[in-house]
Amino acid sequence: MGRDALSEKVFSFSDELQRMGCLEDEVPKPNLRNEIHPIFRLDRWMGGYGQPTEEIYPRMKPALRLASLFLTEECTLHWWTHTMLGEEMTAYHDDGSGRTFRYIEANPEEFTPRGRSLARTKLYEMADVIMLMFTPERYKDTRDGKAWGMCSNHSIREFPWAQHFCSRDFPHIPGKYMQDKSRVPEITFSHKFSDFYCNHYTSSSKCQILRVHFMFAMTIMHELAHAFHMFIGKDNGHKEPLHNQFDRYAELGFSWEIGLTGRICNPLFHTLRDVHALFSVRTYTWLPHELEKVAEVQRATRYFRDPESSVRFRAIPIDASLDWVPTHEWRGVQYFNAQQPECPTNYMCIVVGIPMQWVAAWFLEEEWEENRRFWAKHHDDYGSVRRRTLFMGECWSLVYQKDIHGRQSMWVASR
Repeated sequence: MGRDALSEKVFSFSDELQRMGCLEDEVPKPNLRNEIHPIFRLDRWMGGYGQPTEEIYPRMKPALRLASLFLTEECTLHWWTHTMLGEEMTAYHDDGSGRTFRYIEANPEEFTPRGRSLARTKLYEMADVIMLMFTPERYKDTRDGKAWGMCSNHSIREFPWAQHFCSRDFPHIPGKYMQDKSRVPEITFSHKFSDFYCNHYTSSSKCQILRVHFMFAMTIMHELAHAFHMFIGKDNGHKEPLHNQFDRYAELGFSWEIGLTGRICNPLFHTLRDVHALFSVRTYTWLPHELEKVAEVQRATRYFRDPESSVRFRAIPIDASLDWVPTHEWRGVQYFNAQQPECPTNYMCIVVGIPMQWVAAWFLEEEWEENRRFWAKHHDDYGSVRRRTLFMGECWSLVYQKDIHGRQSMWVASR
């Protein structure tokens, strides 16, 4: 896989990334104690060809425990209640084009204890039908195999390696669901994960292992978002809707990631082989008269202008002959700018290095206890969903901008 210009530029700041705590740091050991959700039971994973799950399952448990919390905690259930209980609506774009889009409209019941109970119950029901697997090594470079994860519908197609499985390799599915296989989700996870847990786990540092656990948990949840929409029977052969009318792209997996963690994370060079630092990328396009978008960009860059910040913001040379726009291999770029305007526009890309303390905090029982206390104190059942934000602090950042006249510039924020 080629190394794009943006990744190469980020890699050149490895020393600064280390100083900012993005590579190696003193981090606490994961100590989550919760039960693993039935969706992830060992018997929900495929056996047989290219499936080392039974061997690596103990090593996967921190990621599975984190994913289980996202499926069961009161403070993280709203995404699922909204998907299940909200009403899918059609609306017109406000650009006068006459184009329409589909989105999920809020339903008052989704904010109630009953709504959360219904969603939690439906997720437990999905545990009876879901099938999980890893992409076998032989197929890792195929179209399906290159994805971090992929959710399919048992009645639509099977993955190309399905020919190698026999009946005893499949998880049991109750007969009532086999009558409508469109509601039987199959999820495959990248060979990158099984390869790491099999062959690189014991030789990796604590921080490297945590980064893989985090990426695996995010990939699991991303694909479960698609699977849930399929399982509750709302896809009906249509494309997915926007999760809310303010989303820019109809992709429920990325909607979940943004909604629950505030960002879409990538390992550098899009691989787990070297387990380099994690980054999130966000892109913006705007015209001078689009005041709401201008304000959004100003909010995104406000701490660069904060005189009290310990992070220093400096311009760096840029090779104007290179393409600095993130390639499609950066997870999530299409989520932020799905509709590229035809006319020249201002463009900004912000790459943020993820501190290891932030990654480690997701795996700590004491952080989740704080989440529970905050939820108990601040939530209500009348349309307000207040969830404690896991503060990331001042971060290493790289900013690329191209203005409406084609002028390019780049800055880095670091200590």
